[in-house]
Amino acid sequence: TNGPGWSPRTLGFLTGTSVCDWHIQLRTIGVSCGDSGGTEVTSIVLPAVGMFGQIPNEIGALSALTKLDLSTNTLGGTIPSSMGSLLLLEEVDISENSLRGTLLPSLFNLPELSVLHVNDNEIRGSIPDSFSNATSLTSFFANENMLTGSIPEFVGQSTTLEGFLVETNQLVGSIPEFSSSASIFRFAVGDNRLAGTIPSSLVQHPGMIQISVFDNSLTGTIPPFRGRFASTEYLDVSGNNLIGNFASILSSLPPGRLSVLDVGENGITGQIPRTIGEYHQLTALRIDRNLLNGTIPSEIGRLTTLDTTLNLGSNFLTGVLPSSIGELSLLQNLFVDRNSISGSIPTEMGGMTALEIFEAGSNLLNGTIPTEVANCVALRNFGVYGNVDITGPVGDVVNSLPSSLSVAYLGRLDLHGTLPPTVGKFSRIDILRFQDNRLTGTLPSHMGRLTRLTDFDVGKNQMNGTVPSELGSLTRLTRLEIDANQFSLALPRQLSMLRSLEALDVSANSFTGSLAFLEGLLSLTNLLVYGNSFSDVSVLCNGGRLWTRFAANICGSTPDHQCSCCTHCCRTGSQVCSTI
Repeated sequence: TNGPGWSPRTLGFLTGTSVCDWHIQLRTIGVSCGDSGGTEVTSIVLPAVGMFGQIPNEIGALSALTKLDLSTNTLGGTIPSSMGSLLLLEEVDISENSLRGTLLPSLFNLPELSVLHVNDNEIRGSIPDSFSNATSLTSFFANENMLTGSIPEFVGQSTTLEGFLVETNQLVGSIPEFSSSASIFRFAVGDNRLAGTIPSSLVQHPGMIQISVFDNSLTGTIPPFRGRFASTEYLDVSGNNLIGNFASILSSLPPGRLSVLDVGENGITGQIPRTIGEYHQLTALRIDRNLLNGTIPSEIGRLTTLDTTLNLGSNFLTGVLPSSIGELSLLQNLFVDRNSISGSIPTEMGGMTALEIFEAGSNLLNGTIPTEVANCVALRNFGVYGNVDITGPVGDVVNSLPSSLSVAYLGRLDLHGTLPPTVGKFSRIDILRFQDNRLTGTLPSHMGRLTRLTDFDVGKNQMNGTVPSELGSLTRLTRLEIDANQFSLALPRQLSMLRSLEALDVSANSFTGSLAFLEGLLSLTNLLVYGNSFSDVSVLCNGGRLWTRFAANICGSTPDHQCSCCTHCCRTGSQVCSTI
């Protein structure tokens, strides 16, 4: 297990020091032998020390062992069978390794075992029948493995089990019923293959704090909780086929305790009630991809503890984005995209100084992008695409957005004017899209400063002039679209430096000259060059390149040719091809 390479070396591994002294101060990390003077190993706590190899079967000889923590290493192989004979074993954490095989049935027969954590391994098979023998077990975590079979009925009946977390596996069947006397308060089975309904006995269990059943195939309604008497703090039922009225669901949840509510990606109907403002402990609220209608109540601004996500996207919401949204000064991610929200972006948004992601695309927003957005100094993603009535000079927009941006979706708006040199301030930008606006003028040479840019689109505008050679500095570019403008003359040969380029669309401009310099761009598989006057398009049809899309006007029309090697030219909509 790479003993000589374990760290930190201050633990004294493989030195003349007694194995009982292989630990750091307070004995929190290392090997211990119980009380002072003990000679039998009782605890091995070696997380993230650089272990690899396999857990040796000889571990079964440590008959006094009560605690074993080998988490966050690179151990492979299987759980050794000898561990099933360690009768004093109380806690096992072998999470975050590469262990294979199955869960040992004998582990659940150990009389003192209270904690078994095997998260993030490659363990297969079902949870053994002997799970019901684990009468001391309080915590079973097996997230991110390959477990199959069903959830044991014992989970809902045990008077010792408090946490059962088996997310991201391949479990099937239904959720078991829960006894009111069961001790469980954390139940997380998301991202499995469960079906059936959510049992009322689960949501009405008097001590249930966490319920996570996301990304399964559950159907039916979400049963009512115990209202103000409920203990629920965390509820995630997203990604199922659940139905119900959102206001009714909300009214049965405890406003003073609930911190996370996620009912996204279901068939939830109704409106967002004004009582949402009473849930003042919420840190995350997600109700996207449902069938909600009505407006966003101004009371949403009372949720001042929201600090991660507010996602209302992909519904049928109308009305305006309330100005009270600016009160959410701790919120990091705001999604209201794909609705029918109208009005302007409120200037109060400038108060959201922690905001990192703002997505409001595909709505009916109008007006200008407020200059106050510049106060959102943590903003990384800004998306308002498809709001065709958002208008204003593109220079004002560029100057209003903070330099922290990494993604800007500004396509299909009504922006006009010339892209200013200040676009060069976005030194962290990865995706920048201005397609389908009314931009004019030339591309500024300052674009060459955006050296992290991978995706740039100014297609379908009214820009002109030549393409600046500085674009050749954008060596991370994978997608470049400048189609349907009025650019002219030759493309700069510096574009031959774009070795990562996969898609290039320069169609419907007035370009001339040669394209031979593109031959060296071996990643380029999607090329649209029709509607220009290039002199040698056919040179790109040599060399056996595998095109996913190739469109040029070699034959005097607009072909769209897909083949493994462009030796033929096909007219759009025709099966008649001509040899080049």
